[in-house]
Amino acid sequence: MNKTSAFLLGMTGFVPTYAVVPMNDQQVMEVSISGKGLTRLSVQGDLIQDIFVYPFMVGEVVTHESIQLHKSGHVFIAPDGLKESFYLTVMTQKGQVQDLKLSPSIQKAAPLVLNLPDPEVNTEEAEKENRKILEKYVLAALQGIPPRGFKVLTFPDASCRKLGDIYLTPVASYTSSSHRLNVFDLENKGDKDIVLMPEFFLSSDDISVAFEKPTLMTQGKIRMVILSQVQPLSTTKSSISTEPLASTQPQG
Repeated sequence: MNKTSAFLLGMTGFVPTYAVVPMNDQQVMEVSISGKGLTRLSVQGDLIQDIFVYPFMVGEVVTHESIQLHKSGHVFIAPDGLKESFYLTVMTQKGQVQDLKLSPSIQKAAPLVLNLPDPEVNTEEAEKENRKILEKYVLAALQGIPPRGFKVLTFPDASCRKLGDIYLTPVASYTSSSHRLNVFDLENKGDKDIVLMPEFFLSSDDISVAFEKPTLMTQGKIRMVILSQVQPLSTTKSSISTEPLASTQPQG
């Protein structure tokens, strides 16, 4: 088939019968079939369990006598004597429906195979499942266990850092093809308890932060995990935002 033929085929809406065609229950699919040979109609990955033909007569030919639903789940069409278009609706075991307008023409017989439509993705459920997976990653990192699919990395800068009265000590870094987990020990060397807020530590590249406890007691120590999208760790820029924490410290 040359480019011009392909273009005209798309413009007229006719489907070549040698192709695997995605089902669409919102439209009538127009298909040209052989007017002399036998055409097999199948649904890939499913079985046709019922059909409806219209009109019942085309000229002097009884339409449904030219179309047979086999127990195998395939439909066989032998449109000898049918010179006009007719409509066929197929219903599958999995509940899919497709309306077709079949037009007999002078051409070589070939199977017509329909493909099941892509399953609808429940975005909300997918997000919930993804969140559960990320929570498992963070929980494992808090316990000092590399999550499955992650490998252990060395921090570019493993030295202790000071954010106000909080001292941060890098403990471990785990990375996968899509995420990175940085684990820190936080120690409060001040004389007041500190309520830990995620925005104290998150940078623009980070997704979330988790603490062993929400409050860092005076002279206490807890563990923190920062979950990030995979990007190379910078030796000059920390993944921890220090400005919000520093601005909350009492003056004087």
